[in-house]
Amino acid sequence: MNAQKNRNQHQRNTDMAGLAPHADPRWVEDFIVELRLLDVPGDRIGDALATVEEHLVDTRESVEEAFGSPRDYAASIAESEPRTEGVDAATVISSGLGIFGIVVAPRALTAFLDNTQVSVTNGDLAALALLIALLGGVVAFAGPLMRAVVERRTAGFVLWLLGFLGVTGAMVAFFLLWQAVVFTVSPWVVGAIALAGVVAAAWLGWRQSPDVVATPDGRTLGTRSAGRLTSALLVPVLTLVTCLMAFMTWALA
Repeated sequence: MNAQKNRNQHQRNTDMAGLAPHADPRWVEDFIVELRLLDVPGDRIGDALATVEEHLVDTRESVEEAFGSPRDYAASIAESEPRTEGVDAATVISSGLGIFGIVVAPRALTAFLDNTQVSVTNGDLAALALLIALLGGVVAFAGPLMRAVVERRTAGFVLWLLGFLGVTGAMVAFFLLWQAVVFTVSPWVVGAIALAGVVAAAWLGWRQSPDVVATPDGRTLGTRSAGRLTSALLVPVLTLVTCLMAFMTWALA
């Protein structure tokens, strides 16, 4: 019985091409990506793919002949869907808490190991302000940024890389040039705050139900449980990695 259940589960959880096997796999992939960029829900994407598959089976046409370009057909479907603006509040809060925990937890650890206070400098505050501004910018322009990466993959990658290097360089400059201590805090307090942020980010990640693509007959692109687990574990794992790196640096020093 378990073997049969596993086989059924494997049949339900398929890849993009398996959602419409009679269509060109590249067309299906572009169609799904475009609908995702247009904020169309996963179950509606599954319905559209089921319609595509049924039509192709009945008519024996190619998907391009029947539905045209994936972008144009996706746009026609999205017109009838309610649109969401930007990123939901839970994602913003989870991202902010996650970044805070990942950055602050290693500082608390090294201060605890050195039996000293955590010194907060003006460079730290400037870096925090930069991160908040960056997060706000990503939230405000999430759609255009994702479209730039998807449609112009090389240019989009270069844009993200330059942005990452620019932000990293600015933060390093803040840390090196602005070292005046504004105040000090016990590592226990900083660690507790960082831990609370990590736990809150993990909880928010877990309670968000991933919007997977699902066809009416039960086939899905991925699973909700896997998506929830990934979202919940991402921040704790990254925090653990940064703390381990901080500990190794402290031990070698």
